[in-house]
Amino acid sequence: MTDGLIDAALLPEIEDAAVEGYLEGLRDGGRHGDPDDIRRAIAACGAAKYSWFGPAVLGRMIRGSRAGNAYGRPLDDDGEELERLRGLVELIVRWAAVSEAGEDAR
Repeated sequence: MTDGLIDAALLPEIEDAAVEGYLEGLRDGGRHGDPDDIRRAIAACGAAKYSWFGPAVLGRMIRGSRAGNAYGRPLDDDGEELERLRGLVELIVRWAAVSEAGEDAR
């Protein structure tokens, strides 16, 4: 997503497929518990691991630095970069909210 090779609009589908695949693997391995506990753990770990991402993007923009896409082409403007990264930042924020509130991570 961050390098522009995968459309950020696919992020919800990718997240669902990854989480469901993980849950299936756990079930196949013999874990039979509440899947929402695992979803909350994924959310908490994801939020903790990537909590730096949103501030880093905004900080880079404030300093006037621009990232390029995966092919080295500079992005046309800050709006293009923000739009490309918005879904990922929204996912991290949702994960943080879920892990804080203890709600279902979906």
